[in-house]
Amino acid sequence: AVSSGMPGTGAGTKLPLARARVPLLDAQETQPFEDLLSGRRAALPERHVQLFRTLQSRWQCYDAYCRVCMGLGLNHILQGLSYYCISHTLVENNSPTTGLALVLLFQSVTICVAFLDLAGLQRREIVAVQVVSILPCFVTALEVAGGLRDEVGRILVDQDYKTSPLSFLCHALWLELWLRIAHPSGNEAQLPRRFRQVLFL
Repeated sequence: AVSSGMPGTGAGTKLPLARARVPLLDAQETQPFEDLLSGRRAALPERHVQLFRTLQSRWQCYDAYCRVCMGLGLNHILQGLSYYCISHTLVENNSPTTGLALVLLFQSVTICVAFLDLAGLQRREIVAVQVVSILPCFVTALEVAGGLRDEVGRILVDQDYKTSPLSFLCHALWLELWLRIAHPSGNEAQLPRRFRQVLFL
């Protein structure tokens, strides 16, 4: 607090000082930016490029894993379409041929997408990873196709699907494999270098 000399406030009136703002970055972290924006280096024509590269290195990991999530999300969309086809063709319309054909189509697309997304794995490794995600759809489709039905052709609700836990287990294993593939590399950038989209950063 300081004494104010303003009229009407009195000589002994105390006015509180404004609190200093908490710095968002430490002095050590802000030093590179201050060097780029002040002094002799500020007059260089490429100073904004250097500042952009310094900031970009801090945000590359966010950009990289955003691309990884988009690839994983596309795989989940294709898996969801496969299960929708199973529900619509096998459960409701009792058309196993159409259902299995659609499941085969969407699962083939997942393999093609994996070949486009993954760059740091061999072809047999990519196929092995995607086969783990293909198994749950085909196991579910085959079990529903062979399920018991009534005289009208509607599938019976009260029946056991003994291989259904295998579908959940394979899907969980597939997610674990994708997490291991998306593990960051050992360099300083800590980026998932097994994904082709990340190589363009």
